[in-house]
Amino acid sequence: MVDAFQIEFLPRTGLSCLYIGLTRESAKRIMWKDVLKAINRQHKLAIRFNESELSARFPNGPVIYLVGPDSNEDERQKLLGQKFVLVVIRLYRVLGSIRTNAT
Repeated sequence: MVDAFQIEFLPRTGLSCLYIGLTRESAKRIMWKDVLKAINRQHKLAIRFNESELSARFPNGPVIYLVGPDSNEDERQKLLGQKFVLVVIRLYRVLGSIRTNAT
């Protein structure tokens, strides 16, 4: 993931990515510390993190935004009209087990 990310995203300036989780909190739990901050540490990218808006800004301009359907209206409005080079939608539904009756 990191190699493809670096090749496709980092060389381009001014492009943004959007990660949509099941909730805003789940997007943060999945991506913030274990992915974005880890990539930043490992590759010394000097990413600027904004905890309140859940954004990660790279030195050459690209930004990754983390959101969820439960994000407030102001957060959703900020995203309208923007051009995203990549949008990742990580929504899933937990289904109960399906019982079948064998005869």
